[in-house]
Amino acid sequence: MKSLTFQQLKAGVWRRLHNRHLWQAGGLLMLANVIVMALGLVRTPAMTWIIPKEQIGMMGILAAWLPFVQLLSLPGLDSASYHFVAKGQPWAFVVNVVHRLRWSLLSVAALLAGAVYWWHMDEPGVAWLFVVTAVSYPVTIGLTAAGGMLAAQENFKGLFWYRIWESLTDFIGFIPILLSFWWVNQIVTFYAANQLATAVMMVAYVLWLIHTIKKRGERPLPADKQKEVVRYGQHLTVISGIGVIQSRIDAVLVAFLFPLETIADYAIALLVYEQLKRLWNIYLAIRYPVLVRLPLARRYRRLIW
Repeated sequence: MKSLTFQQLKAGVWRRLHNRHLWQAGGLLMLANVIVMALGLVRTPAMTWIIPKEQIGMMGILAAWLPFVQLLSLPGLDSASYHFVAKGQPWAFVVNVVHRLRWSLLSVAALLAGAVYWWHMDEPGVAWLFVVTAVSYPVTIGLTAAGGMLAAQENFKGLFWYRIWESLTDFIGFIPILLSFWWVNQIVTFYAANQLATAVMMVAYVLWLIHTIKKRGERPLPADKQKEVVRYGQHLTVISGIGVIQSRIDAVLVAFLFPLETIADYAIALLVYEQLKRLWNIYLAIRYPVLVRLPLARRYRRLIW
């Protein structure tokens, strides 16, 4: 790769500062991120005010185990389909949906096993949270590639509304709680209502995206290309699994060793971390589709940028 001169660096920086697409897309996604963060700042204190703290701790136990359970449903397929769609192969999204729905059954089985475990540990509230997650898993977490599909097609307006609706579904659970109506306890009712709203949103988006693909007359990927997408997704799942073990094992230890009130404090702290992580996702969503369509020689230079 050729070394860059000062004038080339200056010209490159100046050109990117005047990139209207980058500013428009970045501004739209930044606005979505600000709205989502603001909603999160409202949602978290409201939860801790309305719902007893020990029940927030129950949610923290589920949150500690969920990243590990997700690995069973090949979450790396989301990134794999994102990569292939960005390269102009939108049918990879359909391959993702089919395989993730199938592999989600393993996550469902693991969650039901967790429900049995917590029931025997005399924690029925935690057990019911695991049951709700198991029942809703295929049509919520199993369909998370929809956001990546919008980003890969550079449909940033659609991605803006996807992020807003995704955040608003987390407020549906307040409705039965404020009406003093709940099943099992407040946190199970709150979470079940949110999962139901998320499932409706995810299914609607996925059906719309698949309809759009078929309407454009996109041809299904050949069998060998579909295997390549799945194989790439499996490799990415293994790589992401290493990161999950590194970054989330402490949450599992907290869930096992500390009382529910302490777990609740830890879960709230993780919510702040997740909001900060969204900032990197904005830049990734804008630049990744452009990057993967470049010739390999130019891609190295863009990676430096």
